[in-house]
This record gives sequence, structure tokens and C-alpha cells, in this order.
Amino acid sequence: MQAQFPEIYVLIAISSVVALMLISFIVTLVIFYRKKQYSHEQELLKTQLEIQEHVFQNLSQEIHDNIGQVLSVIKLTLASAPVSKDDPAYESIQDSKQMVSGVIEDISDLSKSLHPDRILRIGIAEAVQFELNKLTKTRQFETSMQHPDKHIALTTKNEIFLFRIVQEILNNIVKHSAAKHIDVVMGFDGANTSIEVKDDGKGFDVEKILQRSTMERGIGLSSMKNRMKMIGGTVEIKSSPGKGTTIQVYLKGDMNTTDNKMAYPDAEE
Repeated sequence: MQAQFPEIYVLIAISSVVALMLISFIVTLVIFYRKKQYSHEQELLKTQLEIQEHVFQNLSQEIHDNIGQVLSVIKLTLASAPVSKDDPAYESIQDSKQMVSGVIEDISDLSKSLHPDRILRIGIAEAVQFELNKLTKTRQFETSMQHPDKHIALTTKNEIFLFRIVQEILNNIVKHSAAKHIDVVMGFDGANTSIEVKDDGKGFDVEKILQRSTMERGIGLSSMKNRMKMIGGTVEIKSSPGKGTTIQVYLKGDMNTTDNKMAYPDAEE
């Protein structure tokens, strides 16, 4: 009877080893599956955002080539209309010319904001300043911007994504904040990039907004998170009712140098 105990111990030991091996296999399988799923999600996200940028590029070209040209023809037609200053229609034609000129300028600004090649050509700092200047022209906002004197060196993909995030932040300020002042501070230490956008608007309860469903809170926050997730950066939102909002975007390093021209092979340095 006593001889059976060692055999039982051996069976227990073997069973334990088999159980541990089985658990290890399952854990490894789960980890592998999650990594595979994450990689798949990243690829889908990358494809989605790249398609979006190409749509913006095509839309920008269409606006410039078609709508812009049609409006220019209308402006020339109004300018060449044989109407003297004494004619009752003179003032109306002059007003129409001014309105068409304003629309042409707005269309041009929109086309520039959408086209990724232009953003890459002038750099993210100048592109953001252009967006702030558009807001200043409305006379609804006072804006300021601080940025490094040196060129902010980013890969093609990261520069486009960061700029779109800033665009989204500014759009949200215009739509929801009731702010009067917008301040942007950009930082770059040779590797890490930071962007802070601050407004003096009505603010909001960050936790309450983030707890809402995607449909309820809109696509703004989701879009920012998705873009930063794609390039390995972070977004921090600080706000409270009545105290404005500060959004800090941070990209640690710019490691994806190998795919600098993958999404936009024709972009200029």
C-alpha cells in the first residue's frame, strides 16, 4: 500500500506540470491573439486615416479647380458689367462683387487647410498659425501662438495627424466653447513634440463627457484619440464648467522615420 504513494505523487506532479503547461499555452495564445487583434486594429485605423487624407486632398483640388474658377468667372463678369455709377443696379453689383470676393477667399482658405501636401510644405507651425489667422479674421476671436524658432522635424504621417488634431480642437472651440481668446503653445526639443491649446470659454465636465457614448459626445474626442493612438502619442484634456479648456497633445519622439513617404510619396520636404 505504501508503494502506491510514490506513484500517486508522480501522477500528481505530472498532472501539475501538464496543467501548468496547458495554462501557459492558453495564456500565450490569449496574448498572441490580443497582439494580433491590436495589430489588426492599428492597420485598419491607419488605412482609415490615410483614406481620409486622400479624400481631403481630392476635395481640396476639386474646390480649387472647379468652384474657385467658377467664382472667379462670376467676379470677372460682375466687374465687366456695363453699369454706370448712376444706374440703380450699380450698388447691388458692387455688393455682389464684394460678397463673391469674400467667398473666393474663404474657398481658398478651405482648400489650403484640406490639402496635406501644402501642410507638409509649410510645416505644422505655419499651418496652425494659418488656422488661427482665419479665426482672427472673423473678429470673433483673439489668438496667440508661441512656437520654437527651429523647424519641428516630424515624419509625414505624424505631421499630418498632429495638424488634424489641432484643427479638430479649434473646430470644437468654435462650435462649443463660446471663447474669446485662443492661445497655442508648441514645443519641440529635437525629438519630443508638444502642443497646448487653451481657450477661455465656458468649459465642461471632462469625466461626464467621456462617459457618454460616442454618438452622444460626437466624433471630436474619438477622432483625436484615434489619431494619437495611431502615432503613439497622448492627449490630455483639462477643463471645468466656467473655467475654459486646455488640451495638451504630446508625441514622445518621432520613431516612424522609415515610413516618412509611405502615405504621401509626392509630398515635398
